[in-house]
Amino acid sequence: MIKRKAITPIIAIVLILMMTVAVFALVFIWLIATQDDLQESVSSDIKIVQEKVSSCLSIEQTYGDILYVRNCGDGVVENTSLTLYVDGKPAKHSMSPASLSDGSLGVLKIDPYENITYKKQDIRLKGDKGISAVKTAKFGNIYEFKYVFLPSFSINAFSLPIEPENTSIYFVFPPSEFTVDDEVSERKINGQYKLTRLYANSLWWSVDGQTFITPNQGYWMKNTAPSNNYHSIKGKKVQNINIPLFQYIGATSTNETFIGWHSLKEKPVEQALQSISGKWNHIVEKSASGDLMYSETQKEFKNLEPGKAYVLYINDTSCTVASPCYLTYDWEFNEEYW
Repeated sequence: MIKRKAITPIIAIVLILMMTVAVFALVFIWLIATQDDLQESVSSDIKIVQEKVSSCLSIEQTYGDILYVRNCGDGVVENTSLTLYVDGKPAKHSMSPASLSDGSLGVLKIDPYENITYKKQDIRLKGDKGISAVKTAKFGNIYEFKYVFLPSFSINAFSLPIEPENTSIYFVFPPSEFTVDDEVSERKINGQYKLTRLYANSLWWSVDGQTFITPNQGYWMKNTAPSNNYHSIKGKKVQNINIPLFQYIGATSTNETFIGWHSLKEKPVEQALQSISGKWNHIVEKSASGDLMYSETQKEFKNLEPGKAYVLYINDTSCTVASPCYLTYDWEFNEEYW
């Protein structure tokens, strides 16, 4: 019979110690490898973050409601990281492209142009990492016009001397600034009216489909408040002023057209109507305080003025619905006057 010897306690202890050392060695190696991977990952993340945030931004130029901005740093400028101020007031904006890489140029549009005027303004653009760009400039083609609508159900004749960003009546005349029963109407050439009224729930509602006003004709505003309503609009210059004029032949025969003076510079009547010289008989300035006549023999006013409306009487029978005559003129701006 073969006798087997058992492992002595000393050998068992040595084996256990060796196994323990081996386990610790494996754990140590794993920790070192994990730490290296973690450091590499963190370093990579830090590098990515650093690359995403530029340290330089400049406003190259302004035009209208547009800013041309350049990323003059080494990183990236994101639209979402930018805050725009015009004369110290925050202004909504969008940028294209939405992300600017090193040295690239972007187009930043201010929307809407609530804080913009034609005058010089301070523009400040702020972003991450304390970057900012400051510029004092004129936007160049955004103008403001102020109306005074007389009270007590007075009929105020008006027109648009500038073209708003949106010609919806909800945008041009916000319900919050008007009262119940105020009315905006368009006088059609046949003497009829298209009407839009401010309803009790502070929403404009259309009596017969009128929801937009355009800078090519005259309108009425009935202010039912007990005091003057001071209202301002902003917009760009009116393009392609080309107003059709004709003698209406129908149930009501009339040769009158309700027009506006769509310019920010007043002009003598004869000069203003030069494009239809010999085709008109007289023109009437409509206002809440009374009508004024201008004709060959009666000259109760001198100029066509911004934002006002007039009834123009055509005497040329060749100006028909099928083949109208056109009143054309250039939009102008008198900076000293405004």
